[in-house]
Amino acid sequence: MKMKHMIVTVVGMSLFTAVTTFASVTDGVGTWAGSGSLFSIDGKPIANYSLGIVNTPVGPHGVQNVITIGLPDGTHKTITQTEQDTADGFTIESDLGKGGGYCVGEGICLAYVGTDADAFAITTIKDDASTKRMIMTELKNGKAVRVYRQKYVKIN
Repeated sequence: MKMKHMIVTVVGMSLFTAVTTFASVTDGVGTWAGSGSLFSIDGKPIANYSLGIVNTPVGPHGVQNVITIGLPDGTHKTITQTEQDTADGFTIESDLGKGGGYCVGEGICLAYVGTDADAFAITTIKDDASTKRMIMTELKNGKAVRVYRQKYVKIN
């Protein structure tokens, strides 16, 4: 995969790394750090990257996520998104699309976010109050094209 295409892919995917796994999006307020790996749809490794996330409250039921992605070529990208609690889940508005999701119990949440052409189906698992994992499938025009694995720890 060409570096430019891979960088765009990692930036697009990483926008959604802050998706909540908590009872409320505001439960994730704080600073998180993590890493991720990008795979082809058939499971072949493509690249690794680092992540830094700062979640700050926006009103009583929202959180703004500022995500810094450390790309394999040594550059960094920053992306911002806002999550809002709703009566039956949460919404996501980001630099790269809109969406939402809901939690199904036991620290497991599902989300979908993007545009008509580019989107992500996301499953997040909260291991404990300071650790979460995420698996994302990148979709192009509804077809799965790549898979991402991420892990985060809360640092404050």
